[in-house]
Amino acid sequence: MKNLSPILRALCLMMVLCLTVGCVAVVSAEEEPLQVTMYLGCLVLEYPPDGNEIEKTIEDYIGGVDFKINAYSQSVLHEMMPTLIAGGDLPMVVNVGGSQLSKSYMITAMKSGEFWDVTDYLNTLENFKDLNPACISNYAIGGRNYGLPLERGISREATTYRYDWLQNLGMEDPTTVEELVTMLKRFTTDDPDGNGIDDTYGTVNDPTGRFAIMLGAPLNWRYEDGHMLKAELTEEYTQALDISRELYAMGAIHPEYTIRERADIEGDLIQGKAGAYFNTSTDITAFQSLMVQPEAVLHASNIFANEDGNIYTAAGRGNNGALLFSTKAIPDKETLDKVINIFDRLADQEMCNLLALGVEGKNYEVVNGVAHMLPDEDGSIKNFYTNSIYNPYTVPMAVRWPNLRTIPAELDYGAKRNLEIIEENAPYAVADPTLGLTSELYLELGPDLDTLLGDAKVLYIMGQIDRDEYLKRVEQWRAQGGDDIAADYARLYEEKNG
Repeated sequence: MKNLSPILRALCLMMVLCLTVGCVAVVSAEEEPLQVTMYLGCLVLEYPPDGNEIEKTIEDYIGGVDFKINAYSQSVLHEMMPTLIAGGDLPMVVNVGGSQLSKSYMITAMKSGEFWDVTDYLNTLENFKDLNPACISNYAIGGRNYGLPLERGISREATTYRYDWLQNLGMEDPTTVEELVTMLKRFTTDDPDGNGIDDTYGTVNDPTGRFAIMLGAPLNWRYEDGHMLKAELTEEYTQALDISRELYAMGAIHPEYTIRERADIEGDLIQGKAGAYFNTSTDITAFQSLMVQPEAVLHASNIFANEDGNIYTAAGRGNNGALLFSTKAIPDKETLDKVINIFDRLADQEMCNLLALGVEGKNYEVVNGVAHMLPDEDGSIKNFYTNSIYNPYTVPMAVRWPNLRTIPAELDYGAKRNLEIIEENAPYAVADPTLGLTSELYLELGPDLDTLLGDAKVLYIMGQIDRDEYLKRVEQWRAQGGDDIAADYARLYEEKNG
């Protein structure tokens, strides 16, 4: 190198440095920052203003990027998507939930080139090399991926319940399906809050699907002997319906559970009106700090043995949807490379620490290699799910789930229990074999047939039709195209798996 000109020596040195420490900036120092427009679906009503501390920390770390974020509630963004796609008004990046990815209009949009195919990136990005393969395959369309997955644990199913109510009733944590059902009944009839008023009920939402899995029904579908079997055709599913029908009749399920908004459902748990919530492992820590009654103590589990001694839990997608990249708003591969690099960098250790714990020195401090949360301005200590980062940034933007990749941290009971549940569920997780399969027949007939089964389920639970009528409607589902869809899924499954 000593014989080279000063300019060439400088260039060589720069190349060595890039290879040694990594070229981290999206654009060079001389270029204008890359403006990245984003639509995010969030769980908070008020999104932080542009240029807030967290956003600036992310931008400074990545370098050469300026986020322009429009935030909406998840439900509103989902409602907007068909119009945005049809009008060509998409931003560069938009996060789409897992259930939304399987909608027919989304599949059509991805296959027709509205979003970039990023399959090859998933094999080359540094922070994606150890990603669970199911996380990727479960949202693929024809074996291709049209967005970066928002990683989640494979099975996050959990029942969150009032442990203090159990203690008031002289009961232990349930470990079987039978004990779980008994708990819901006694939460309804035995005055668990001790106020002398008949004003509580067992659960805020419909437990049928959860009970069906626990009893041994498939998660939506099961492939066996060359055929796909729909869950609703199994005896185990009908048994689960019978449990829900009994619970509903005695007032253990909210009478208007089918039409209530999510905020109202969760509000009943928070306000001490109901004793259990069938949802995810994050609920225990998300809701504990919100409980109106100071004596309220939440526990959570999803390990409940059926009468045969078997344990089953539902496997999820392994993702919470994906970040999709508009081909209209990102016109060329060079720009796409820069944008993709941003989200790969968000999975670096430093960014995982930020998204999980907050700003070091403000939200947490590291003592002997372990992160300890610091009190907020009001004196309270925020955890991963109640800090100011989780809902506005972590949920819609974290392509690698940060609390699985952060530095060791001192966790409160809820946050620790969340990670334990994900680990506990894994050996018993039942997967849906149709995830990642695109049935054109299902896209055509499935939505109406799903409505047929869903309506029959509700009517049966509410006691408006008997078992024979319910089974008659299941046969109607089969005759009107359900069996044909099953055959199509079986064919696609065999093609995919050899």
